[in-house]
Amino acid sequence: MTTLQFKEKKMVSFPDLRLEWVGLREASTYEFWVSCTTRVGEGTPTKRINATTPANNKVSAKIATFSGTVEIPWKKELGLDCVAVGVPEPTVEWSFNGGGEIHGGHGKREVQPSPGGNTKLVVKDVGVEDGGNYTCTATNAHGSESVVYAVKVQTPPWAPILQVIEVGYTSLKVVWSTPHSGGSQVKGYLVSYRRDGGDWEETEVGPRATGHTLQPLLCGSTYQLYITAVNKIGSGPASDILTRSTKGSAPISPKKEEALLANHSTIVVRLDLWKDVGCPILRFMIEYKQSQEKIWMRIPAELNVSPQIHKFVFFCTFAHFLNIKIDLKCPKKSLT
Repeated sequence: MTTLQFKEKKMVSFPDLRLEWVGLREASTYEFWVSCTTRVGEGTPTKRINATTPANNKVSAKIATFSGTVEIPWKKELGLDCVAVGVPEPTVEWSFNGGGEIHGGHGKREVQPSPGGNTKLVVKDVGVEDGGNYTCTATNAHGSESVVYAVKVQTPPWAPILQVIEVGYTSLKVVWSTPHSGGSQVKGYLVSYRRDGGDWEETEVGPRATGHTLQPLLCGSTYQLYITAVNKIGSGPASDILTRSTKGSAPISPKKEEALLANHSTIVVRLDLWKDVGCPILRFMIEYKQSQEKIWMRIPAELNVSPQIHKFVFFCTFAHFLNIKIDLKCPKKSLT
């Protein structure tokens, strides 16, 4: 066996990660190491290793690629290389999760030739079922070697489970379970909601959150809501749609004989007797007409509710029978 005392350097351009050194002498020992160079300069080299060329031109089968973990988004095409070397030239077999050999062909998983007499395993339209261990084994008369690729398929996150845990007059508090991430870190959540008959709105929530309060909402109103989780692959499926109503209902009207007080010259409307039930009264609109008339007359301006307005007074200069109609404006809708 001969140890040669000379030094030779070869350059490989990134992203190439392999180099074949030809023209070496038989039964000779060589020392190899690698360093990386950037604009700043050359970095620290790797540990040096020794390799000896055979004397009889017989080389056990080896694989010039490394085992490792491969992450790939779903619905993409996966390619795994297996660079086999040896004399005589090795045969190469691929298997999945310890099962039978994967052959060439036109199926979802197929072995394709690649430059230099090597092979490449291609998996088309990758799905969750394609995650697992892919083994490449090279064999010749002098030995065999295998590498294993652990493939992890990344998908959008699974659907969270959404719950409403607190109902207010103008708010809904929701919580959700942390879903399976799909193999890629959850970047956040989208809480979608809408009032009955309205358009959908979205609220973005951070990845560490497990709850959120939707506000301000309209009291006494029904809302639909759902949530989706998002990672770098995309937005996952939505949770089940929940339907919940905020607290509150229409104001309670007083009895007519209590709300209207009349004498020969005035009629007093007691506005303070209308009671809200969680939904604040925003304003009153009063209309009136003489009994024989068909057209209602409206008070010139709507009466906004304030602590100073407790009643409204009609001054009658002549004796007439009046009909009076009062509309209330609330956050939810108009109520008569």
